[in-house]
Amino acid sequence: MYNFDSVLEVANKPVNYQSEHKERQAKYYDSLLLIYEKDTNEIVTFMKTSKPAKSLKEKK
Repeated sequence: MYNFDSVLEVANKPVNYQSEHKERQAKYYDSLLLIYEKDTNEIVTFMKTSKPAKSLKEKK
């Protein structure tokens, strides 16, 4: 289960994934995924998922 506070908590964490699609930045923590538009830093995708998509590569 998630709510506004849990989404905000993920949004405040550092970027830890890179999307192959349009080089978007992504944050994946506690089964919540936020994907940000590269140029505007706006959230373009939000979802609850058991694991990150295959198109996301973990940043090191």
